[in-house]
Amino acid sequence: ECGFEGVGSDFDSGIYVQGATANLTVKRCIFRDCTYAITHGAFAGGGPDAIYQENTVLAGKMLDSGGNAAVALVAGNWLQNATNTGSYDATVATLQGQGIEFSGNHYSE
Repeated sequence: ECGFEGVGSDFDSGIYVQGATANLTVKRCIFRDCTYAITHGAFAGGGPDAIYQENTVLAGKMLDSGGNAAVALVAGNWLQNATNTGSYDATVATLQGQGIEFSGNHYSE
C-alpha cells in the first residue's frame, strides 16, 4: 500500500525486482508517472513467484518483463491504458509464455 510518483519526470520503474527473489506481493500501490510500475531484471531460481494485485497505474505501464521468465500473477489491477497490450512491455500471450499469468485486470474505457 505504497505510492510511487515520478515528480517532474517519469521514474523508469516504481519497483525493480531481480536476483534470488521469492514470495513477493505488491498490493494496493499507486504508480503515477512511472514508465513501468514494476520491472523484472534477471532472476535466479526461476523467478520471483510474485503476486501483483489491486494496484493502480496512472500515466505508465504495469509491467516490463525484460523478457525474463518468472512465476507471477498480475490480477485485479486498474490501468489507465485502454488495452492490455498497451499496459505491458509485450503482449499478454508473450508474457504468459514467460510464466506470467493475468486475471481480472481493468483497462481504460
